[in-house]
Amino acid sequence: DLVLLLALGAVANGYRMFADRIPNGQQVPHPCKPNVLWHGVGHFNVDGGGFRNPFGQDFDDAGKQWTESLCRKDSDGDGRTNGEELGDPNCVWKVGQMPTATTGLSHPGVCDPMDSLQCQQKPFHVGLFRNQEEWMAAACKSSEFNCSGIHDSDVTTMTARLDETQVPAKETTYICQIFEFEDLENDYHMIASTPVINNSYILHHMVIFGCEDDVPTKSAYECDMLPDLKCKIILTVWTLGLNGDCFHPSAGVRLGKHGLKKLAVQLHWNNPGLVADYVDSSGLVMHYTPTLRPNDASMFLVGNEHFIIPPRTDKTVVTTKCVGSCTRQKLGETIHIYSALNHMHYLGRKMRMEQYRNGSLVRTITDDLIYDYDSPKLYFFPDPIPVEPGDEIRTTCEYSSTYKAVSTYWGESTSDEMCYGFMAFYPAQGMLGEPFCTTYATISFIHSWVIQHFVPGVTNAVSAYPHSSDRACCDPGTYHGCINEEEAKYYQRFQELDVYHNITAACRPFGPCTTECMEAILTARAVEPCLTSGDAWQRIVEWGLTRSSEGRDFLASMESCEIEIHDMVSAKDSISPH
Repeated sequence: DLVLLLALGAVANGYRMFADRIPNGQQVPHPCKPNVLWHGVGHFNVDGGGFRNPFGQDFDDAGKQWTESLCRKDSDGDGRTNGEELGDPNCVWKVGQMPTATTGLSHPGVCDPMDSLQCQQKPFHVGLFRNQEEWMAAACKSSEFNCSGIHDSDVTTMTARLDETQVPAKETTYICQIFEFEDLENDYHMIASTPVINNSYILHHMVIFGCEDDVPTKSAYECDMLPDLKCKIILTVWTLGLNGDCFHPSAGVRLGKHGLKKLAVQLHWNNPGLVADYVDSSGLVMHYTPTLRPNDASMFLVGNEHFIIPPRTDKTVVTTKCVGSCTRQKLGETIHIYSALNHMHYLGRKMRMEQYRNGSLVRTITDDLIYDYDSPKLYFFPDPIPVEPGDEIRTTCEYSSTYKAVSTYWGESTSDEMCYGFMAFYPAQGMLGEPFCTTYATISFIHSWVIQHFVPGVTNAVSAYPHSSDRACCDPGTYHGCINEEEAKYYQRFQELDVYHNITAACRPFGPCTTECMEAILTARAVEPCLTSGDAWQRIVEWGLTRSSEGRDFLASMESCEIEIHDMVSAKDSISPH
């Protein structure tokens, strides 16, 4: 990720398969751009996705079918029926038939004439826009990528594009491909990226990662949120609603002889219709120059990687802090943020990132009062924001799950949620180690110390960040003693630990809670800080114990006295002085 949810209600994906369910659905003209089609007819976003416009709301109410009632309705209130605007004035069209008219079409969700006061003031009750005037002001802006640097005579391009690949018939797929940069003899700066979109039906976002030098090139393959455990540096991101990524004129991502030599492109496909015959070869064009800019650039990631959103809840707030003790370890000098992007999925409603210094708010970096995943707002700072060692970055994500009947967890699937902030910054050398500072619920970490040291096949930090610290924990109080080696032993040869042997020998899986089982667990809790550390223990369970048979046996044995232990701890807490 970087990302969806088959949503009900106001927020939903704009899948182009629905265009075939209305007359001329693939031929609806853009109201203010000649020779441009409005593909997501039922959405405020021209490409579909996100909040529905008035016609989209009526189409949804009609069961996403073209009915006579929908045909005769005037969704945009301009005096013409939906059928008249879409070429079915007599409301006789059926799926698969040729419409009565194929010319003289207009958008059934846009009131016309657009410059009339009545149409401009037509109110909206969902989405980013208060009225049609605001919507059309955004929709009618030029879609040209405005990045003057890419037109310099010495700028060259390289396309990191997926080989033509079959799209699986499943809702969510992350697909990756690893490339070698085309010139390893010289130094260059990547200064921008632009998308090459081959299959807009399923493409939702793309990311280019920087990799370690020894990662082999690899043809298209299914991947997770990271293309590889040695490809962790986010270089540039594209998602629906963006036409490119233009770097600050003072910085570029270093490629070549003294920079990144291996790159991975990652695509997120969303195929809710489970269509089996899609293929895709989308990618990103990297614009790079031999004229090096004053600074090397990189991307800083903050966020929370463990939370739960309860069902049918109007407001759930998730917060995370990259605290001052973390940035003091993370930053070797002041860095300068020149752009920023909020990232949640479809339950996201509001999000902001804030900078604090010595406990006081310095500035709000991003503030999406109405968040729309399909219309991301990229914040660009011509005067970059200085972030000093010791500063705190706070991230607040707000969600609404009123229409969802089950709990939602953090994760990379389309049915999961995220809470991430991306900040492009320079100089890259100011970041000591991997460029992220995230939390697992309440515990802070800035470096994958346990994962990198004790998961087979994973090495130290990416070579572009040679000063990476072994100290994953930057806020020790959140770990409650379950830190570094204490945590690591549960990942490495866990079955050799006394705690494993003592508890599995004394307890049967899932009970009963015998005297010897209770004694073994209480003894372990007294000497093993991780067992009583809260979120730090939960991370061990999720990332380690549940992934091995020995770990699962141990957890089943611990389960034998879970109720008794809980009651004992609760009783002790109730009589403790406050």
